[in-house]
Amino acid sequence: MDETQLKSLISQTENSQGLEMAEAIRLLQSGDTATLTNYLEDAQKNIKNEITRSKSDMFQKVYGDLERASSTERAILYYKLRNQDVDNLQNQLYQRMKGQSDAVVLDKDLALRQYQINQWSSDDKLDTLFVYQWSFLVFCLGVVLMYLVRTGFVSAGFAWSTLIILLIIIGLITVNRSQYTKNLRDQREWNRRRFPRYKELPTPPCPNSLDGLTASYNELKKYTNNAQANASNYAQTVGPALSRAG
Repeated sequence: MDETQLKSLISQTENSQGLEMAEAIRLLQSGDTATLTNYLEDAQKNIKNEITRSKSDMFQKVYGDLERASSTERAILYYKLRNQDVDNLQNQLYQRMKGQSDAVVLDKDLALRQYQINQWSSDDKLDTLFVYQWSFLVFCLGVVLMYLVRTGFVSAGFAWSTLIILLIIIGLITVNRSQYTKNLRDQREWNRRRFPRYKELPTPPCPNSLDGLTASYNELKKYTNNAQANASNYAQTVGPALSRAG
């Protein structure tokens, strides 16, 4: 409804109310009691019907607003529930992916540790085999020397001296290998050595390099202030004397 139609409706309503008012005044002036009573009853019924209709319309409007508000609230609640469902799905997906990634990292760590164990065990067996090889070599040389002593090719003193030297070498090799593996070799990496940790050496506090510059600056400033004071005193003392002499 545009503004022109609204003004026309207002004018018609005012005219209708004016006509009703004029009719009521005419009936009051005519003195017709029955007609006036009928008119008042009709006016009361019209007013009652108008009030009832207005209340009914207002109730319908309020009820409709309530239904729309309830629908909006229900839609917001469903939207919240759907968001929670989506959030739960995302959390489940995240937990699944996190579990898979953790499993991959754990498998990688286990594989690396198993590789280190296998390498350490294999190299330790090779080191032990090296000692056994030296022992077997010394045993074979001892058998050969005993045979040569029995045949008289070498003397017994030379044979025993050679065996003792070889046994000392075997003992040194065995002790060196065992002590190095026990004390210096890393327990995870066979080819890594553990170095001893020494205590940190106490270091004297380093003097601030700006202290000397600050002291020099203060001395220079003091000297400059003294020079300015002396020049001012000289000007105050000699200036008037020169003026009087002139």
